[in-house]
Amino acid sequence: MADIDAKLMNLTLALLCRSGEQPIYPVYGVIRQKAKVFMLSAKKIHVFVAATNMNRLMLAEFSVPGVLTDSISIPLENIRSVEIDKTLFGDISVKILACNNGENSEIDLTFAKNDHGKNLPYQNINLDGLLGVLKKPEKFCEAGERAKKETFSKTEESKPKSTNEKPETVIVNRGPDPVAMLNKEKEYVLSICERLEQRYGKAEFGSPLTENKISQWEKQNQIIMPDDLKEWLRFAGQSKFKGISLEFYPIERFQKDQDLVIIGRKENLPIAFAVDTQKYIALDGNSRKNLGYMETILRFWGYDAKELFKDEELEKIKPVIDEEIRKMNIAKQKAMMPGASVREAMEYFLTKNNIGYLYQWQTFPKCPVRPDMVDCGLVISEKNREGYCQWKPKKQTDSVDFSAIESKLGFSLHTDIKELVSSYFYFMLEGDIDGKSFFIYGLLPNADIEKYVTHGFEKENYAGDYEYILSGHFFHLGGACIDGDDSFVLEVNNDNGEVIAVEYMDKKYVKFADSLYDLFMNSTPVWYQN
Repeated sequence: MADIDAKLMNLTLALLCRSGEQPIYPVYGVIRQKAKVFMLSAKKIHVFVAATNMNRLMLAEFSVPGVLTDSISIPLENIRSVEIDKTLFGDISVKILACNNGENSEIDLTFAKNDHGKNLPYQNINLDGLLGVLKKPEKFCEAGERAKKETFSKTEESKPKSTNEKPETVIVNRGPDPVAMLNKEKEYVLSICERLEQRYGKAEFGSPLTENKISQWEKQNQIIMPDDLKEWLRFAGQSKFKGISLEFYPIERFQKDQDLVIIGRKENLPIAFAVDTQKYIALDGNSRKNLGYMETILRFWGYDAKELFKDEELEKIKPVIDEEIRKMNIAKQKAMMPGASVREAMEYFLTKNNIGYLYQWQTFPKCPVRPDMVDCGLVISEKNREGYCQWKPKKQTDSVDFSAIESKLGFSLHTDIKELVSSYFYFMLEGDIDGKSFFIYGLLPNADIEKYVTHGFEKENYAGDYEYILSGHFFHLGGACIDGDDSFVLEVNNDNGEVIAVEYMDKKYVKFADSLYDLFMNSTPVWYQN
């Protein structure tokens, strides 16, 4: 699967927090089995998990590459039992039995102790903290209550005793500011509306509402509106976007439906805010899809609207695409010559990867980049609005001394593995072959090649022991997804160079390619289309 970075995880969890609530010990995990909770019904679901300072256990379900699809929270006091164990390959298995909405719910989670390939520098530390909370949730709750009382007591003590005393300034971190997020996104969305105007007509924005009008509605309905909705209404009392259907109704058409207030629609799906959480929801039949804040609604409308200009954008970068196609054709010829090896096949694959992104997104490949990676030599752009940078692969120029690496390992390296780690530098690569998808961990210019290679052969650093399948040494290349199950790891057999995918839970493996050369030559980069 795609890399998950800490910024995305923390932002996703923050979006689900109530006012004044903060996530504690946020970690990435998966639910590997069907659980008796309404939103946890798939075989394997990606989740962000955290305790919060309001004594809740929060789970945010998301789809690759990180779009929030559902969520659930359970009061820590409702947890009945927790079983913590290790899987066959050293990951942490957690089974939680809790009372949720009057019904007993069982949740089976798996947390990887190894976060290689994910930008989660505190995964293991936070996981230890979260496990400590789950082992004794009552103590965590007691500590939280004590902290609240102490904070209240200090606040009372800090109040001025007379009119001459100045109150102490206390800065409280309340998580993301929905209004600031909305205003930042609003400017971008309005610029897209201007581009859409010639083709689809001018977006319709009604007269701004006054504070009095908004407060009257709240008093009449005994409901507090989300702050970012109020901010939007101060900009436009009603809104109709063009090109991609999105509409926010005038306040007179707001409709209360049990715990929701319907405020508009996107395409045919009603949009509402939840009275208790003040977060937004799309209603699709009987299911509810969490949308987060108003900023999120506008952002995803912007994604859809930008697609309408795709042909125009492609025309602008046609010379760039033509140059990459020229390079790809040369690389293909070199890769198909007698004696060609992994190095030539990688060049062909990497150029196709560039072309795929250029056609799909009108940019070179993009990925989330940590601050310490910006100057690694691959990044070719500033961060975009989502925190992603464009990058290009870089050919290696320095030779690698494999004798020291082989001496440390105690065995010789297969030629394919040597070429893999000494030909190019790149961020994570993704592709498909014969209906199966895979990803390969990135190799950066500032990487220690010896550590990179030895780490790939250390079984405790990845999912388990191959001895029940094959004997020999295997290099951990990345991960794979077969028939919707992305719990496979991608390996290179050091004895014969075969590329295989292994699933430890079910003790099965699948051959991906005869060699790394075949993998790069016969696979399709994630966005590439013939």
